[in-house]
Amino acid sequence: MQNSKLIRLINSLDSKSKNELLKYIHSPLFCTNIKVQKLLQFLLSRKYFSDKNIAKERVFKELFPKEKYQDLKLRHLMNVSIGFIKKNVRFSEKNESKVDYKIQEVTYYRGHNLTHFGQKLMGSLEKDIENLPYRDENYYLSKYRLEVERFEWMGQEKRLGENNLQELSQDLNHFYIISTLKYACISLTHQNLKKAVYQFPLLEVVLGQIENGGYEKIDGIMIYYYAFMALKNEENDHFFKKLKFYVLNEDYLNIIKDRKEVLMFAINYCIKRLNSGDNEYIREAFELYMYGLEKKTLLDKDGVLSRFTFKNVIALGLRLKEFDWALPFIEQAKDLLKPEFRESQVNYNTARLYFYQGVFDKATTLLQQAEFDDVFMNMDAKIMLLKMYLLDQNIEFLEALLSSFEVYLHRKKILAYHKDNYKNIIRFIRRLIALQPFDKEGKKQLRESIENCRPLTEKRWLLEQLQNH
Repeated sequence: MQNSKLIRLINSLDSKSKNELLKYIHSPLFCTNIKVQKLLQFLLSRKYFSDKNIAKERVFKELFPKEKYQDLKLRHLMNVSIGFIKKNVRFSEKNESKVDYKIQEVTYYRGHNLTHFGQKLMGSLEKDIENLPYRDENYYLSKYRLEVERFEWMGQEKRLGENNLQELSQDLNHFYIISTLKYACISLTHQNLKKAVYQFPLLEVVLGQIENGGYEKIDGIMIYYYAFMALKNEENDHFFKKLKFYVLNEDYLNIIKDRKEVLMFAINYCIKRLNSGDNEYIREAFELYMYGLEKKTLLDKDGVLSRFTFKNVIALGLRLKEFDWALPFIEQAKDLLKPEFRESQVNYNTARLYFYQGVFDKATTLLQQAEFDDVFMNMDAKIMLLKMYLLDQNIEFLEALLSSFEVYLHRKKILAYHKDNYKNIIRFIRRLIALQPFDKEGKKQLRESIENCRPLTEKRWLLEQLQNH
């Protein structure tokens, strides 16, 4: 029963919603099924759920003490209870505002010609909207919904004279622009991982409006505008610098709720630049990650650190040779990881540290111990092994791994430009081991090919190996 839909649904409720549910099940106006009442009351009385205290047989005996256990009967009652919860409990976040509910109330008063109640509530609603903590798309959507109610309340005669159509149109426009830019940014990051192109039919119109001026004081719009333009124009850092100004300025970034999302847009720009060989962006990305960790922006709402963020920030620190920082960070930050990822992440990232320090035997041992369920970690581990085999001149192992790596890449269909990057690394390592030591012309041609190749994350390392060849 522990993994049933009913238990998962109850577990998802906050304390306010659970108290609300208790009131409903004790009210004969809402709960007419005594068995549903008993089942939910029994479950809500548990301090925690375990396989023992909510075993199906135990729950059934509590509900039907004189009957023999019937699984079908219990499952039917559980499904009825799920329906009851969905019908009667308000699913909401702890910090949810009153705005949505007041708008619904205003609509009700308008529909029933309760003018006095409606107009009084609209004044209160307007204040609530202005007190919302963020000036993002939800703020402008709330203003638009208020203006719609105000417009409908004016009546047909008043609409022909003075009306609020300009305010209504402006709020809707701001909502649409922020939403369009936000999801256009998300689409660009998705395109890096999947071979997909997303269409936003009016995006060019939106961009043209912003470029024509008039939105400079709408920070919610400008943040997403600079984010989109930075991600779209990879080689022009003008927009990135504008975005970075917002990201590092708490007063401005408090304008929007999705602080983590915008910070990741800035980091993704840096990652794209360094994946193209622009290594000065390693420090930029590292400092943005550290800022996000310091401010806890990069933590999930339950305080968990993503294993991908953990891996990425360590990778950047190692490329900057921050070795004294790396091991203490691994030890301190590992407790923020989900337990199921902790061991493999610690092994993998400690192996990277040993690799950068040149302790290849320890690095290899740890990589062999770790199990990776992430495709990018698998590929990064292969790149580490390729480098160690090349540096140790273990050509037999190197060629075998190059071949198996090519097969692995061929099987993966969602890597987009990442696949091109890894194919380029394999291609240049093959050319490097085939190059004769005294072939000056061959070295020159290979150097030019490496320098002009994009994407190529290992450009600097490959040039170093060519120099030492």
